[in-house]
Amino acid sequence: PTARVEKVVPRVRAYSLDDHALARGSRAVGDDDMDPDSAFGAGQGRPQVAQGQHNIKVAVRCRPLHTSERQAGGRPIVKVVGGKTVILEDPQLTAADDYLRLNKSKERSYIFDEVFDETRDTRQVYERTTCFLIERVVQGFNATVFAYGATGAGKTHTMLGCPAEPGIMMLTLLDLFTEVAQQRQERHFDIRCSFLEVYNENIRDLLRPDAEYLDIREDPLKGMCVAGISEVGGLESAEEIMSLLHQANRYRTTEATGANAVSSRSHAVLQV
Repeated sequence: PTARVEKVVPRVRAYSLDDHALARGSRAVGDDDMDPDSAFGAGQGRPQVAQGQHNIKVAVRCRPLHTSERQAGGRPIVKVVGGKTVILEDPQLTAADDYLRLNKSKERSYIFDEVFDETRDTRQVYERTTCFLIERVVQGFNATVFAYGATGAGKTHTMLGCPAEPGIMMLTLLDLFTEVAQQRQERHFDIRCSFLEVYNENIRDLLRPDAEYLDIREDPLKGMCVAGISEVGGLESAEEIMSLLHQANRYRTTEATGANAVSSRSHAVLQV
């Protein structure tokens, strides 16, 4: 949505990005007659946020097979072509007596803004999907990076990561604080964070796990917000936020599934 405050802020726009999003057409950004590559500078090095418009970028990260999937006889049928196209090969599971479908190929292809195969690490995903947003965030714009996928798809691995391979959250915070440090002589920054969980339509404050469930309300100044959410301020480094994040992550709802022994069963949102 676009907000206008006369004589103070000419225009505020929200930039968002979906990671592991549902398949969609090749028209990725803005109007139907716009080249999807133009808004993010594809083919010209690091992507850039386009001026004067809303931007939505959809990227897909393909994971390798789990050990259990290989042991069960599974084989990979996902191919990445040109860094933008995902091809799902025919799994060849048609029953021999299903004559209507026996000779029909089930291969499908989908086009996205970015596609990463299983050989790409999180740093490469970050550089192509998130890094270019930080400069605008420091300028006062809103940006969202959202990971979507089935259980075991690798959302937590991509977003949170581990010490050996930091996720997009940590990489973003490191670059954010670097950018802030370079501008501290010109501006004053107050960095705060909150961390919440949405599970079974209930919202919990993971920084105050013993608190009651929270409600979403509409504030005349902030717009839609979570009432009563706690914020930790005075943060000076990415390590401080990640320490809070890992501590709060222990309180997330988890449950063993067929795809993951310790699966996150909720949506988690870190806001900085």
